Amino acid sequence: MSALPVSQLSLETLRGAADHFAVFGLSREFEVDRAELSARFAHLARASHPDLVGEDATAQIEAMDLSARLNEAHRVLLDEEERANHLLELFGGPAKDQDKSLPDGFLPLIMITREELAEAQLEGDAEKVAAIEIDARNQRTGRLRDIAKLLSDPSDAGALKLARIELNALRYFQRLIEQLHPDHHDL
Repeated sequence: MSALPVSQLSLETLRGAADHFAVFGLSREFEVDRAELSARFAHLARASHPDLVGEDATAQIEAMDLSARLNEAHRVLLDEEERANHLLELFGGPAKDQDKSLPDGFLPLIMITREELAEAQLEGDAEKVAAIEIDARNQRTGRLRDIAKLLSDPSDAGALKLARIELNALRYFQRLIEQLHPDHHDL
């Protein structure tokens, strides 16, 4: 399925959308062009803005609901982890609350990493902390690449199960990065 041209996006598209990809007229694929998504968001945000529907209370309530739906879809598709979880759900794969499996041997490795991080922070070893963060970011990037490949065939139940496992592991690295930068929410 190819993307719907931006000019064809309308309130009807938004009203009838079955999922976050359909809100923007996009194909169900992991890779999303952020600039294209932003353009689609801006187009639909103008069309659904409550100030532009007049003074009819019912129309304003609907516009607020559509605007909230649009914002939620935009938030999910911008976030790679959320987007992957949404795709996995759409493809019928296991949800994160249904399957908490991790790769074999993963927990001991993440525990060692956390111990090393705590020790480096306690000792004030900024170089070691930075090295751990770089490794966590590289792990996150690699896992996202693997997840994208696993989600490329929605009919492969085995790949969907593996995507869940990789998403569960990804979450550990994401949390580690977030804990290193508690004041930043878009890491």
